[in-house]
Amino acid sequence: MHNQNITTRCWPTALRRLSLIAVLLLVLLGSVPLHPAAAQSQPQPRPREARVGVTLEANPNLYVAAGTILAYKLRAENYSSSGIMHYARVFLAYDPNTMTLIDAAFDDPVQDYIAAIDASQIEVFFGSVGSRTARFAVLYMQLNEDLPIGTILPMWGRYTWEDRHGNYGLNIRTNSTPVIVQEQNVSTPYVWMAVEPQVAPVGTPIGFFTDRLLPDERVWITLTKPDGTQQQMPQNRRMLVTPEGNLWLDLDTTGLPPGEYSYVVRGDRSRLEAAASFTLIPK
Repeated sequence: MHNQNITTRCWPTALRRLSLIAVLLLVLLGSVPLHPAAAQSQPQPRPREARVGVTLEANPNLYVAAGTILAYKLRAENYSSSGIMHYARVFLAYDPNTMTLIDAAFDDPVQDYIAAIDASQIEVFFGSVGSRTARFAVLYMQLNEDLPIGTILPMWGRYTWEDRHGNYGLNIRTNSTPVIVQEQNVSTPYVWMAVEPQVAPVGTPIGFFTDRLLPDERVWITLTKPDGTQQQMPQNRRMLVTPEGNLWLDLDTTGLPPGEYSYVVRGDRSRLEAAASFTLIPK
């Protein structure tokens, strides 16, 4: 009877212990996810921002005759592998005293168009551009017939862009593409680059300068030797165009054989090529 009484008195204690264990189990179970796969999934990384560049090309690109048509091709390109450009606004220098915009053509005339024209600039609007994609616009200018020979027709612009993820760029400079008025139209496959000196003894440093590439882009440099062989220069992808669009380069000609050389600089993003030739003579 005594043992029975002890057992009877212990039931409440045992129940309390069982209740406590049950509560602890519920707490522990509540802290374990029901779907382990969901717990292991990671947040999706934020899409990369767009990387936008606007390149200008003139046709003809060296000399143009007064009274003829000068065409400017704009390439709005998104270099990003994942970001999407939402829009870009390009503001081009414009002087109605030298030329008149008479027509324009667009890859996508629904999204892209001439947004505004005033006495100093033309605004071109580009709509959405996907990753690693480019779109083009061509502006046709009628030159005034009374432009004097030797007149320099400057052309450059600035642009603003925004992507689908809230990133943006403001007041970014394009490359420059001036053309000179002459008696007839002349184009070349390359953009202008100065070389100094053009003729020099072997061992003389040769200097180069161009302002026709995209600001801040990297460049590839190729030297073509008198025998036709090409040498990729060690500065490749390390040299940068300045934020103003200028590029100065020097070539040490020590050890090079005499003869005629060509020096070509290719913009990594613009894909424009600036070229100049020089001649080395024996010492």
